[in-house]
Amino acid sequence: MTLGSFQGNPSYLESIVHGLDPVRYTIVMSWRAFIFRSFRSFRHFRFLAIRFPVTVVAAAFCLLGLSCADRTSSDRPPHIVLILADDLGWGDLACFGHPIVKTPHLDRVAQEGSRFDQFYVQAPICSPTRAGILTGQYPARLSISVALATASGNENAGIPHWMDPGAATIADSLRACGYRTAVFGKWHLGRLPGAPDPGEYGFDAHRTVNSAGPGWDDRGTDLFRARSTGLIVDEAIRFLEECERDGVPGFVNCWTLIPHDSLAPTDDEYALYADTDVTPITFPEPTRSYLASAPRLTAQMRTYCAAVSGLDREMGRLLDYLDDAGLAKRTLFLFTSDNGPDDYQVPRSNHAGAGSTGPFRGRKRSLYEGGIRMPLLARWPGHVPAGHADGTSVLTGIDLPATFLRIASGRDHVSFPGDGVDRAGVLLGTPANERPPLFWMWPGPHYGALRDQSPGMAVRDGRWKLHADLEGVPTELYDLESDPSETANRIDREPAIAARLTMLLQGWHASLPETAD
Repeated sequence: MTLGSFQGNPSYLESIVHGLDPVRYTIVMSWRAFIFRSFRSFRHFRFLAIRFPVTVVAAAFCLLGLSCADRTSSDRPPHIVLILADDLGWGDLACFGHPIVKTPHLDRVAQEGSRFDQFYVQAPICSPTRAGILTGQYPARLSISVALATASGNENAGIPHWMDPGAATIADSLRACGYRTAVFGKWHLGRLPGAPDPGEYGFDAHRTVNSAGPGWDDRGTDLFRARSTGLIVDEAIRFLEECERDGVPGFVNCWTLIPHDSLAPTDDEYALYADTDVTPITFPEPTRSYLASAPRLTAQMRTYCAAVSGLDREMGRLLDYLDDAGLAKRTLFLFTSDNGPDDYQVPRSNHAGAGSTGPFRGRKRSLYEGGIRMPLLARWPGHVPAGHADGTSVLTGIDLPATFLRIASGRDHVSFPGDGVDRAGVLLGTPANERPPLFWMWPGPHYGALRDQSPGMAVRDGRWKLHADLEGVPTELYDLESDPSETANRIDREPAIAARLTMLLQGWHASLPETAD
């Protein structure tokens, strides 16, 4: 084992610990994060080896010794398929109440599986959400609080150029459980010169855009965007076929480009809505009032719905493959989105601004519910109950790693080194109201109407949600059980609740790295 093995190939450690059970793997991954953050150069290695020789030796023996442990085997775990749409709103599927869009295949997932109404992502924009889903950590802990951009943009925002490859990911942990792992589609966790490719975060197979890894030759064109979901599904099916051929479970992430701007649906997709009349009155408030100000609502809504139906069609193709190949009962299939829909006032969001947040205030770049509460569908016949709608359990993207690890290992009381919690029981049909508080931070810009521009931080604990500015000064308090649209500010009427949540939020903020905001 050489220092170069640690530095040049982060997957090297995964190959060492591939046979570990998840409990031991949690210990090893804690050391992995320490080693990768520390051994960035030979100079750092020498410093640590001289100053802390016991620590370095203990880490090496921990890795080597635990790697000899036998893994307890059980029935073959399920394939896990995670679909992450781009800028799809909570209300943008027919099964979530959209009055116009046609999404029969995703509606079928709701009928054959379960729908979850209180699923959150940990940021109102793409990069932080993706970091949270992969690591189970609040993205601010990784200093990723806004979207990764150009070198100057990242430096001005005080964020890294790419996600730390030393952070433990769910792909790492599932590989230790015997899974083969893949990500296809939009990456957006680092693409500048020198950035690691997705393989350095635990993925065995990857084909992505907005990344440092291999992609497609015509990416970036309107034609590519229109066919991108199909290409992503092609890769996913090919990957699952290879997993079946080799007798291993697969973890595949399909991170779509749709319905993020710009949208250019095909003629066949657009034909579904060629004669559709659009009126804001068919939408719930506050989406109704938002759409009433659309500059060309009918044309924009037809284009947006056509793109979403194209996405749905490709989801149907993937679902049909799982059914026809006899994999449906051995596959946990989940569908959600990375953040709320964009706003008409954002340049280039001419059509993408037609997305619906349903009954929720706020859109992309807002910590009001419409920016961070997403649709979640899950299907796993025989495990996830069919036709079930869970409107009470609160889940979040940072829960997914611990939840997937629990399902993959088949064991109770496994842990993942992050901020999320295991919600496998909720996915499998047992609602649960109790969970730790949830926190958000958004130091980025706001667009759109003032009603959708939230303060910079928020905390939810139970039924209560508090908003505060980036200094931690509380400004708004809402009872989400009686007021999910966040219209009645109760901060003056409930001072004790506001004070308690303020202390929670300020304590969480104090635990973040200084560069987080």
